[in-house]
Amino acid sequence: DALRAALNAPRPTPSSRMPAVEAVNALAPTGGPVPRGSIPGGGDFDPATTGSIQSRLTAAPSSPWVVQIAAMPDRNRAMDMLSEAKASAGNALVRAEPFTEAVGSGLQTLHRARFAGFQSKTEAAQACAALKKRSYNCFAVSN
Repeated sequence: DALRAALNAPRPTPSSRMPAVEAVNALAPTGGPVPRGSIPGGGDFDPATTGSIQSRLTAAPSSPWVVQIAAMPDRNRAMDMLSEAKASAGNALVRAEPFTEAVGSGLQTLHRARFAGFQSKTEAAQACAALKKRSYNCFAVSN
């Protein structure tokens, strides 16, 4: 039985060679090995950086002009909306960088859903026109 063998296997113990963090991580509260946990969503998991979670872009990329499509209380929903808009707008947003910008509005924080990467007002207006054809409200903003 694999289960019986696992239960009877020697348990790791802290030693002078094992750093304290590893010793704590090596044991679960029951004294057995710590099972690997799943990362909800999984898409933000970056195994190359020791299993850390990558944060989505929150600071505005450097860009003379941006296009805003929404302002909403939920940041994740704002990012989802940006992804959907970029996918539906085709070439108009091929080089655009989606980002959110948190702003206070009374007692509530809103997250502006924006695209950066426009060098001129004309480029931003063309992207906005393409979005409007796909039923997205938007406006160009000088950054």
